[in-house]
Amino acid sequence: MVRDYDRAAVPTKYALDDLPEREGEGSTQRFLRGIDSMVGVTNLEPNRDADPHSHQWEQLTVVVEGSCRFHVDGEAVELSAGEALFVPPDADHRAVTGEEPCTLLFAGPLREDALDYVAQAEFPDDG
Repeated sequence: MVRDYDRAAVPTKYALDDLPEREGEGSTQRFLRGIDSMVGVTNLEPNRDADPHSHQWEQLTVVVEGSCRFHVDGEAVELSAGEALFVPPDADHRAVTGEEPCTLLFAGPLREDALDYVAQAEFPDDG
């Protein structure tokens, strides 16, 4: 959905190191947002094997550095730097790392449950 917005209220440039960091199970994440989308950089620690989770939104993930094994709805997929993965809505998924860390780039729709940890600009109402 394309919306009108006040250009002055939406940053054109984000510095990843300036974004708030969110800690998870063997990971740190930094997220930024657009009007209807969000992008995140996730750093996974070595030997990470988090519990599976799911959400009603699709997810696209690119391995930027390192490698990991994703489990998506019972299927294991090995990914290395430069490879990408699509996670459909409502699919159980998790990432498992080996001896080395892994850096992921996440892209998906802006989610209501994510508003407390994405870097935000003030967006005008659609009204």
